[in-house]
Amino acid sequence: MVHYRFLIAAGDGAWWYTVAGLVDYEPPDVTDFQLLADYVSPSWLPGSVFYQIFPDRFDNGDPATDLRPEEYEYRGRRRPHTYPWGAPPDERHPTSLVFYDGDLPGITRRLDYLQDLGVNALYLNPVFTAYSNHKYDVTDYDHVDPHFGGDQALADLRQALDRRGIRYMLDIVPNHCGYFHPWFQKARQNPSAAETEFFTFTRHPDEYASWLGAWSLPKLNYRSPELRRRIYEGPDSVFRRWPFSADAWRIDVANMLARQGSTQMNVKIARGIRAAIKETNPQAYLIGENFFDASPQLQGDMWDGVMNYMGFAVPLFYWLHGYEARGMGLRQPITSPVAWSTAAVEATWRMRCTAPLRPVRLARCRWPTAEFPMGRVSSSIFLARKPWLKTARSLSPPSSRAHPFGWVINISMGVLLLFWPACGPKQQQNTHFFLSRDWHEFCMDMVRLPALR
Repeated sequence: MVHYRFLIAAGDGAWWYTVAGLVDYEPPDVTDFQLLADYVSPSWLPGSVFYQIFPDRFDNGDPATDLRPEEYEYRGRRRPHTYPWGAPPDERHPTSLVFYDGDLPGITRRLDYLQDLGVNALYLNPVFTAYSNHKYDVTDYDHVDPHFGGDQALADLRQALDRRGIRYMLDIVPNHCGYFHPWFQKARQNPSAAETEFFTFTRHPDEYASWLGAWSLPKLNYRSPELRRRIYEGPDSVFRRWPFSADAWRIDVANMLARQGSTQMNVKIARGIRAAIKETNPQAYLIGENFFDASPQLQGDMWDGVMNYMGFAVPLFYWLHGYEARGMGLRQPITSPVAWSTAAVEATWRMRCTAPLRPVRLARCRWPTAEFPMGRVSSSIFLARKPWLKTARSLSPPSSRAHPFGWVINISMGVLLLFWPACGPKQQQNTHFFLSRDWHEFCMDMVRLPALR
């Protein structure tokens, strides 16, 4: 790691230039620019344009695998609900159990459309077997959900991507599993089971540590050597033997991984996962979701990049919507009575990057686009679906003529283009949206810009 700063001798004195900006005092080392001299990013990554797909909302390519509501009950009181493509969901139905039966064959048959947009990489939200539509409540790390077409559907998609030179990234959840995962069910049924040590029970079997208190997402306890072996250490572990040749992995809630109470094993587990992935495929890209300052995880020994919400999405939300801070234990959010300034956005971006920012011009305009600098490759910034898209109510595409394809996030190493529909957060989470013909052409024009390559 090389630290550096600039000393400028001027007529009005000596000035230092660091990540903190231009100052006339001796700045602390923590604000130095940093260079990872021995870090090499995957060779295919620069110039990549990722298209994020939430599989249930993209396209139904094989109706034979559609979910039937009678297939299961969720903890004995809730069943999944399926809707015809384009129909609005009933607001009484739990968001996570609303399905439109999109699947992997649907993605495969739309690859020409994606290539036409200029996309050369896919980011798939979880495809592992699970009960919910989002699949973050994984019940089987070894197989693709049968309602997405099963293992063969992903193998077919992989082959089709290879023929087009398109890469793909899988979303995985090593921080927690689903309530109905066999590991957790064995642990609940038998306190002496080998899997019991994979979890933290405060009162067996119904009180246990979970992700942010969600009963459906029991947190994995990485103090267990056997859990570490099954997830990343063993030759048959999840990260070492996944058979579909993923080019990249996105680690869900990576900043919370292996952290609970006195157990603070995040660095050890992140390094172990990196070793497993890079030993299997040295050209794999590894990105972690992070809600705070991810700098410690971007030192070349953990993640290649992060979904840097605090580096882009959150400051932009404050600027569009007003400052609002929430936290566990707070009965109500902390808000500001005054608008968040453009200067505050710029300063936050500058402090959250590891390289100097180039000038960014912002305007509250009708077209929902944003341009921002990415810093070095290993601090790439992604923006995920979040409830703050309610800000998009006033930002509508110019035409109602539509293409029935799912959520779009185009990403390059230089510029992110974010596209959203004119709808509230509940519709955003429960229905696919449409790209108008004019909007489609606009996306293509943006992707073709040299700045994005």
